[in-house]
This record gives sequence, structure tokens and C-alpha cells, in this order.
Amino acid sequence: MLSSIVTSITESEPTFIAGLDYGQKQDQHLDALRKVIFEQDGVSTRPQYWFPYEVIELGAHSLESGHEREFAICTLLVVDRCNVCAVT
Repeated sequence: MLSSIVTSITESEPTFIAGLDYGQKQDQHLDALRKVIFEQDGVSTRPQYWFPYEVIELGAHSLESGHEREFAICTLLVVDRCNVCAVT
């Protein structure tokens, strides 16, 4: 189950996260990120490794001033993925 921090994501936060790979393929990252959060309870599938997991990993490894929530959301998604992988 996703953290309430992740599920409280605002409109602008996924857009920021999706643009973390220098804005490359931001629309694909954004669509996949929304699916992972709102449709898949935070669990990304193997085909979603690049979209959106690439930007989730980037977000979890770089804290930018003013974007602390995005950092926390990405970190929680990474931790949640690790928990799912450990169970399966």
C-alpha cells in the first residue's frame, strides 16, 4: 500500500518528476508515473523499467531545494519497489 505522501501528490509534482531526465520523453514518463501511482498502487512492472522508473530513481537520488516532496515521493516509490521485489 502506498504512503499517504505518495497518494497526496499534487498536479505539478508528477510533471516535475517526469522531467528529471533532462526533459527527455517527459510525456511518456508522466503517463507511466500516473499509472504507477494511481492505477498500480506504486508497483511498476518490468516493461515500466525506463518509463517511469528512470525518473523515479533520478528523483530519489537528487534533492533539489523547493522540491523536497518530489524527492520524498520518489524515495518512497523506490523503497516500496524494493519491498515488493523482496517479497516476490
